[in-house]
Amino acid sequence: MRLKIFIVLFAVFTASGCAPPIGTIGSSAYDSMWTVPYRVVYDINDKFERFSDVSIFASYRGAIQPIPVNKVNISVIEDPDWSELENPVPTDTDYPFLITGRKVIIVKYRGLEARYSIDVRDPFGLGGGNQNNEGSGIIIIWATP
Repeated sequence: MRLKIFIVLFAVFTASGCAPPIGTIGSSAYDSMWTVPYRVVYDINDKFERFSDVSIFASYRGAIQPIPVNKVNISVIEDPDWSELENPVPTDTDYPFLITGRKVIIVKYRGLEARYSIDVRDPFGLGGGNQNNEGSGIIIIWATP
């Protein structure tokens, strides 16, 4: 008899430890978000490719989950030293960098925001001058025949 009670109690306690909780404690929102940039240095006329240049992860109840890039809003601050104006990155095309200097990439998802800096340089002297009037301002886009 004692053995049967022990087995039943053991099964109940084991099942209750493995069962999901009833109801929720707190909100169902994500706790925090991270970005993993794959590129932080771009050359002038390079493009920010949202599907290959960054990955996004969020913490939900202690578990890290990947967030699809097409579900987030991504924008660029072209000149963070002078303005906080955000230029949205389209979901279907890439975002070209035509001016050298430091840029800030902003990723937003469900009320969370992550930022990181990138640098756009002009190693070949193509002339994409920054706001300090450096460079000629001429932009060359090479076309293939």
